[in-house]
Amino acid sequence: MLSEHQRLRKSASVKIQKVVQEQHSKAYKDWLNFINQDEPHVNDIFTDLRSGLALIKLMEKLTGKTLDKKYDKNPKDVIHERDNIELLIGFMKRNKVDVRIVAQDIFDQNKKQILQLFNTLVRKYHYKGLIFLFIKMIIQRIDNN
Repeated sequence: MLSEHQRLRKSASVKIQKVVQEQHSKAYKDWLNFINQDEPHVNDIFTDLRSGLALIKLMEKLTGKTLDKKYDKNPKDVIHERDNIELLIGFMKRNKVDVRIVAQDIFDQNKKQILQLFNTLVRKYHYKGLIFLFIKMIIQRIDNN
């Protein structure tokens, strides 16, 4: 049986983990929306990725390549969404992304796996975000003049 002190420490640890997870998910969501220029806009990286469309667009922008297989741009059911995710995972592997996620993780909203996927993408492609930001700043300066 846990002492009162141990229960409080465990409770505090769980709360800290939850806060860190929320901060990471917000940062990754903002990064995704920035790179994708909000098309499609993602409000929550755990619930809004099922169609695969936001992640496919992200990978196309990050790699500068288009998905070599036809994907469903307007999936209407789980089968089409799952097919999109499977195509995405194959695309990631071909582009040497260390993929440790399966389509089911995205459908089940497996927070740990989804956060790990974004962590991997940010580590591999972080410079792309900086380039997009730099270009956006230049365009804004030109527009302001």
